[in-house]
Amino acid sequence: MNREDIHRKVALALAESLHVDREKIRPQANLQTDLGAESVDLLEIIFRLEQEFGIRIRDEEFCPHSLITVETITNFVGNKLRRMGAQEV
Repeated sequence: MNREDIHRKVALALAESLHVDREKIRPQANLQTDLGAESVDLLEIIFRLEQEFGIRIRDEEFCPHSLITVETITNFVGNKLRRMGAQEV
């Protein structure tokens, strides 16, 4: 799975979790200000990412301060997958 594939899957998970059009899911889109995410939405996002990518995300890894844009989430997932040895990104 390459970076584009990861971004596409992250974008789909975010669009479904936040009930927004996929076109709004740009790399620099801010989860809260651009996509309207609230703290309760983060649990849904974590669940979808774990299911989609087969990864485990600890609560302390996924906080709005560190993973604030679509791009940072894509990078985070790519790094998790790389550490698992599941792919080359």
